[in-house]
Order: sequence, then C-alpha cells, then structure tokens
Amino acid sequence: MWQYPFSYQIPASVPGVVKVKRHEDAHDPEWRSRGRKLEVKAQTIFSVKAVLETRGVFSRDLKSRQEMTVNPFFDWTRMAPQKVSKAGQVLLCCCIPRGTVTLNAVVDKAAYQSGETMRVSATIQNDSASNIDHMVSRLNRFITLSDGKGHTKRIHDDLCRAEFPGVGPKSSATREMPLTLSNSSGPLLPSIKSPHISIEYRFDCECDIPWAPDIEAQMPVVIYQPAPVTFGLAAAFGGAVPAGMAAFMPASPAGGYGSPVGAGAGAMPGPGGALVVPNPVYH
Repeated sequence: MWQYPFSYQIPASVPGVVKVKRHEDAHDPEWRSRGRKLEVKAQTIFSVKAVLETRGVFSRDLKSRQEMTVNPFFDWTRMAPQKVSKAGQVLLCCCIPRGTVTLNAVVDKAAYQSGETMRVSATIQNDSASNIDHMVSRLNRFITLSDGKGHTKRIHDDLCRAEFPGVGPKSSATREMPLTLSNSSGPLLPSIKSPHISIEYRFDCECDIPWAPDIEAQMPVVIYQPAPVTFGLAAAFGGAVPAGMAAFMPASPAGGYGSPVGAGAGAMPGPGGALVVPNPVYH
C-alpha cells in the first residue's frame, strides 16, 4: 500500500459548503390545484479527485473523488458579547403618539452552532402610556439564490421565537430572553455569502405593543458548522488510525512522492481541519 501526501492552501475567500433543498407551493394555480410543489435546490460543494494513470490501449485510469467540508473564513471577534439598542416612539394605530420606549439588549455572542442557546439580557424602559404585552426573541433567515442569468429567488424564514413577560406603562424591567437556535426541519444551514447562494441570519429583540408597531432591536447573527471531531485517516477509520499507517511519508531524493505506508518513523502530520473523510466516492 502506497500513500502520496500533498498539501493545498484553501483560499480565504471561498464560501463554505452548503446544500439547500426545499419544497414550496407552485405559483401556477393549476399546479396548486393538483397538489404539485416546486422543488428548490442549490448547493456549494468541494471535493478532491485522485487519478491513477494506467498504461495500455484498453486500460482505464483509476479515479476516486472525496467530498470535503470547508467552512468559510470566520471572524472570531464575533464570539465576544454584542450590544443592540433601539429607542422608538409608540404610535397608537400608527398615528397617535403615546410616549417612548428604550430597549437595550446584551447578547452573549454573535456566532453560534445550530442547536446552541443564545443568551439575551434585555433592559426595557417604557416611558409610554401603552402596555408592552410581551417581549419576544426571534431568529430570521434570509436566503438569496441566483443563477447568474438575472433570475433571483429570495426566501425569508421565521425559524424560532420565544415569548417573555412584558412591561407595564411608565415602568422599567430587565428580562432574560434565551433563544434556542433550532428548527423542526433539522439543523440550521450555515451562513454563507457567495455570488449564487447567500444565507444570512438576523436576531430580533421585540417589544410587542398592542395596536402599535413593535419596537425592535436587530442584530446580524452567524451560524457556523462545528469543526469535525476527527480528521483525515482518523475519520476514515472511525477515530483511530491503524498503527501500520500512522507513519510520516517523506518525499524521495529524486523528487518522487514518498514511500510505502509504514516505511518511516515519526508521527504523520495531521491534515487540515477543512478535510473530512467519509466513505469515498468511486467512479
């Protein structure tokens, strides 16, 4: 058994891996009457392809393709606590002024894995004559798909929300408003920004005021995929690399690509965190 190590620097500008698939009601009334739905599909994938060239007129080259998990460039400063504020005039029936409401919210961070709980602490100063019925934490998702030929589809999803006690008129209060970032249809899609696929998230902290527009503080949120627990050969062998394969493969003096597996000493350099090895795809 032979192994041929190589390395490649993934550009920081590449988008992450994402696969979008959903069904929607058709715009055509005839289709809707028949129960037909539109299928929306879009994906960004990365893969590594290895080719073993063989000689002979009737021989075929051996090929193997392995998909990769690539996370986009991540700004780790977004893991710090974030603050959002909003002050607004309460307008009963959109025209009668009733006073002001000031909302200040502190969020533990602005980037999460799917399934995590967002910790939110909100301070509300209600100087209006109206009652705030509820405080609401909400996560919105905005998907934009483009085929590069002038056709664009935009999708807005209200993913999850939680309600908390409100605040009476001419009073103030502090509310803890945690929100679990999950969805009944499965794990949340990661944030991505590319020419053809854009997935963005926004957190809303709302004062629900009857007969008046809500006072909302909004903040962009990043949903990222967690780093794999095992990488490369470790992932392929269920977390443990066989002893005979955990060996460093130096390049040959003639500039070749190394030596048989097990012929050498020392530990094999760990592959980058962007590469995950499930079952290979052969063709």
